[in-house]
Amino acid sequence: MPTARGRLVYDPRVIVDGVEHFDPWWTVLECAPSLLDPHRAVVEARHGVRLTRPRWGAHLSVVSGEAPLVPERWGWRRGEEIEFLYVEEAETDGVFFWLRVLSEELLDIRAALGLVRQPRSPLHLTLGRRKGK
Repeated sequence: MPTARGRLVYDPRVIVDGVEHFDPWWTVLECAPSLLDPHRAVVEARHGVRLTRPRWGAHLSVVSGEAPLVPERWGWRRGEEIEFLYVEEAETDGVFFWLRVLSEELLDIRAALGLVRQPRSPLHLTLGRRKGK
């Protein structure tokens, strides 16, 4: 399995079409945009679809709108680079396409915040959402 790195960001914000988007209690690992491009191209060619890019760019969600039970740890390790493993074969539910991610270190961060180790949606890199029908 290949490895990649990302930077830990708490409370990510992004501006899309002049509008700032923010959701409370989110933590993401921001990755290089070039990480997903070849995988997105394979999915589009193999499945004959076009994919929208994720709102926060190349990232994986560590905390997805879950208030921590240990709020004083919110921001712990902010800005650090963390390495992870990922599976190159894309998965889909028919609408979204993603790559599965493995990282005990990211699960440890969830646990340190007082959250269950395994998030509702397993760790993954979203390649995109299918455009149109």
